[in-house]
Formats: sequence, C-alpha cells, structure tokens
Amino acid sequence: MRYLKKVMRKRIETTFSEITNLFPRKIHAVTAQGFILKIVLFIFAYALSRSV
Repeated sequence: MRYLKKVMRKRIETTFSEITNLFPRKIHAVTAQGFILKIVLFIFAYALSRSV
C-alpha cells in the first residue's frame, strides 16, 4: 500500500509541476471568473500538449 501511495503521489506532483511550468510568472485577471478561466485554459493547453 505504501508503494502505491508513493507512486501515485509522485505522478500527481510531476503533473502539477508540468502544469505550473506553463503558467507565466503573473496571471493578470480583473475578476475571479477571469482568473478561473485562465487557469482552466492552462490546464486544457497542458492536456492538448500531452495528447499530441
């Protein structure tokens, strides 16, 4: 069980690191909805780049 947790955690941390590397240093958004939209689009771009 400990091994499975370690492997899953490593994959999650790696994926999160790859997504955050796509982000610019600063995300400029005027509203909370705009901020959420930009985050979702970065995640979508990551998914597209992984599938190609």
